[in-house]
Amino acid sequence: MAKAYDVEASTRASVPLVGPETVVQTIQNMLSSPQTVSKFVDPDCIAVGALRTPRG
Repeated sequence: MAKAYDVEASTRASVPLVGPETVVQTIQNMLSSPQTVSKFVDPDCIAVGALRTPRG
């Protein structure tokens, strides 16, 4: 797990673990996380997640 400011460094470090069948999932509240990950991982292998918290 990485905070938004660590996405690039953690993705770069994880590239050796990513194979042709690997799906990389991003779940961030930062909209640019998928674009950052796609610099290092094939965009077709990225599953983008989003969270919405109810207002209270």
